Amino acid sequence: MSYIDPSGFTKEDVLRAISIASREYSRVSGINPTFTNLGGDTVGRTKFGLFGPEMQIDSAYLGVLNDAQKIDLLNTVLHESKHYQDGFWGNLAGELSGGWNKKFGDWQYHVDIYNSSSVLTEKYRNEYLCGKK
Repeated sequence: MSYIDPSGFTKEDVLRAISIASREYSRVSGINPTFTNLGGDTVGRTKFGLFGPEMQIDSAYLGVLNDAQKIDLLNTVLHESKHYQDGFWGNLAGELSGGWNKKFGDWQYHVDIYNSSSVLTEKYRNEYLCGKK
């Protein structure tokens, strides 16, 4: 049985995505992402502040999710987990060392994170959808 709160937020989906991400990125173990309206095409963001990093997930994920949306959520959590794991300096160093990828219009480091999160999403896809380890 899954847990859905009165506002429709499927908490179990997020907790399962964080659990999977923590196997790849130890720093995300036990984190509690915040949900906010990020607007536009942004579905996730990791902010680095004085009190440490904060993972933000778009509030569009606060409804009951179909399988495609669940996979998108898993991919977003895995992507943001890599940013969270690397920290502020790791992200900065990655962007500067990898250079700008003109084809994708983004830092190569960020393109690499998109690619690795897609690979990890496929690795954990069936487990995540079935809710089993």
